[in-house]
Amino acid sequence: MDAFPRIQASGRSSVRWRPEGWPAFLRPRTFLPQEHGGWFLFLTPLAVGLTVGRGWHAAGLAFALAALAFYMARRPLDLALRSLRGERTRADLPALGGWLAIYGLLAAAPMAHLVLRERLIGLLPLAAAGLTLLSLQLWAAQSRRARTAWSEAVSTASLGLVAAGGYYVGATIAGEAHTTMTALVLWVLCALQGVGGVLYSRWRLRRRRLSLIEGRPERGRPPAMSERDGDPAVPRVSVLTHHMTALAVAVAIAAAGLAPWVVTLLYAGLLIRVAWGTRPAAPPDRTVIRIGLSEGIVTLAGGTWLTLAFL
Repeated sequence: MDAFPRIQASGRSSVRWRPEGWPAFLRPRTFLPQEHGGWFLFLTPLAVGLTVGRGWHAAGLAFALAALAFYMARRPLDLALRSLRGERTRADLPALGGWLAIYGLLAAAPMAHLVLRERLIGLLPLAAAGLTLLSLQLWAAQSRRARTAWSEAVSTASLGLVAAGGYYVGATIAGEAHTTMTALVLWVLCALQGVGGVLYSRWRLRRRRLSLIEGRPERGRPPAMSERDGDPAVPRVSVLTHHMTALAVAVAIAAAGLAPWVVTLLYAGLLIRVAWGTRPAAPPDRTVIRIGLSEGIVTLAGGTWLTLAFL
């Protein structure tokens, strides 16, 4: 893959000039998001918004295409910025630029159709919010803060925007009233669930890592946090505080008549789940896959609950 002579196993050298652009263009990690959990956090709110807003038609699918392209463009954009900063090779820049052009076209064409032809002007503030949050995520990635809790929370909250957009497109075309407020409520509810799942996953991952470092058995009391990792009560309190806040927000939204009361049962159940999972006697998770899969299932179940509640 490099431009220098490659030494063969037989000892002979031969110059193999191989274009760098095409292999890099076809490499999945060049154009596909690497956070597997991100797909759950993106597709679930999108399905919630389109289903509640009854947006499974041409305009709704156009929005879904634009949102998908916007979501996938973050990966090549992040890699391109790292290449320009000298943190990785610049040989992949043509491939990254190609994918950015593709994603840009796939996002801009449907958005132009929805705004100019369908007159869905409300998508412009959502797009501005999405670009602002994307810029913050990219800044976090470039400053080596991409794996911090707050950056992942911002990323998850930005993915919840697709719930608002999907609902707005479907409900506006259907001529329903109060589309803006309901769209905002769906965004808040999806973001609260998604951020809570991210915080809980991080807590479980750190508990599992420390249990392996200290050589503790997988069943039994979780190991204490070291001074380098911080007070063991802080992450648990943070996770519980978020879920209690989410429940309070859901109750306030329902009390204001902006959502059905049955919605609050979802956040009450999430709070009970986290309180039980973070109890001192809870065993550490055996595998990382188990953590990701369980959170994905909970995300899907929560999205289904929200959809049925609003329908």
